[in-house]
Amino acid sequence: MDISTGNELEYEEQVCYWKSRVNIHIENVMEIDCVCDALVLPVTEGDAKLYDSLGPSVAKALRKASSKEFGGKRNEVLLIPAPEDIRPERILLAGLGEKRKVSAEVMRQAGGKAAAYLRDMGMKKIAVSTFVFPHLDLLPMDFVEGSVLGLYTYDRYKGERKKKMDEDRDLRCLFCQGPGEYPVE
Repeated sequence: MDISTGNELEYEEQVCYWKSRVNIHIENVMEIDCVCDALVLPVTEGDAKLYDSLGPSVAKALRKASSKEFGGKRNEVLLIPAPEDIRPERILLAGLGEKRKVSAEVMRQAGGKAAAYLRDMGMKKIAVSTFVFPHLDLLPMDFVEGSVLGLYTYDRYKGERKKKMDEDRDLRCLFCQGPGEYPVE
């Protein structure tokens, strides 16, 4: 995958074999307007309210999930149905752990965990909200890199390859300004 040009690369060598493709798109859209199978919202412990700007229905769903089923612990994931007034079909909460302990490596791990989880659930179009990254002084590229690494499978010496591994995967990175602001044109 060539991020700079958007071209797909297939890498095949005698020693290493990886034929799954991940298409990475960087788009300037609001999270609620992105058509995708799952919208990934990275969340630190106790910070689900950070996404209140996505609307009252999303805020309510996140508060409900974070109070009962999701704490934001490191590498914790929770897939919930998206409210009907937004375009993503589902929302995946990806835990980052304590805010003061979040690093580039933690972001990579969370990206890998989220992407692998969604792949196993049969999701093809994944969108990642980048809203939280400036609050943590980190780059979205760490999460994206972890997602690509999480989708990697080495199966050269396995018998029959699973068909789902040969399918394309879309990973969309959404760059949004912040609460109440519109994306930069």
